[in-house]
Amino acid sequence: MAAFFAAKVRPNYDAEAFLPTWDARRQVFEEHRRSFEDDDRQVLVFVAGTMGPATHAHLRRVAALLGDEGLEDVRWIGNAELAAADPDDPFTLRVEAPFATPDLEAFEARRDDPLLRGRLFSPGADAFVVRAVLPAERDTVEGQLATEAALDAALAPLRAEGVDVRVAGVPILKARGFRLVQGDASRFLALGLALVTLWLFVALRRLRDVAAIVLSLLPAILVTLGVMGATDTPISALTSFIPLLVWIVGVCDALHLVTEVRAKRAEGLSEHESVA
Repeated sequence: MAAFFAAKVRPNYDAEAFLPTWDARRQVFEEHRRSFEDDDRQVLVFVAGTMGPATHAHLRRVAALLGDEGLEDVRWIGNAELAAADPDDPFTLRVEAPFATPDLEAFEARRDDPLLRGRLFSPGADAFVVRAVLPAERDTVEGQLATEAALDAALAPLRAEGVDVRVAGVPILKARGFRLVQGDASRFLALGLALVTLWLFVALRRLRDVAAIVLSLLPAILVTLGVMGATDTPISALTSFIPLLVWIVGVCDALHLVTEVRAKRAEGLSEHESVA
């Protein structure tokens, strides 16, 4: 049963994992995220270049790639719709897409528009951004990792052509942070287990005793992970040390017991009497 629940434990290294549930800052964070839900799922692709046919074509390709990957609400300068006065009727507004084609004159006329500058292109107009929203059902660790990998693969041909393309956004940053933290945690955990096992062997000088201690602690670690899985507690920045802590405390207790047994054996008692 412990193994069943232990298999349900999932790592979670989101920003809120660094804030305890009772912390007032955690509540503020949750309220902010609920108020700006789409912003928390935005994926941004930056393309360096000035307005012209080449950059416009690159942006169109990126927008198509984001749509093909299943991202929603893809926005870029080519599909930006703006309200403008109808020249035939000054009391009527019409919606137009002035940048559907790489019209440099139209772009220069709107270059300082605060609704566009800083959102669809940089203040210096030397980089453009394509925005999209990750679907809510894919806003998980697995979905974020899959989206980052898919976008890197899809944008590889464009990068091979020499186009400077950068991918950002909260889901992408979460995926990168998760991958880096998980890699570090796995390496340090493996290193810690190896060092403790080596220290045990140096202290006891008997492989049988070392194996007995290590095997006796595996159920404790498994039960600990099982409890975390049953209570839906993820491996986070605040809980990632628990399995290693169980390992260290268990090793210290076991080493103390083995030392006592050896001392009793040295006094002439039998193995069963020494253990008792």
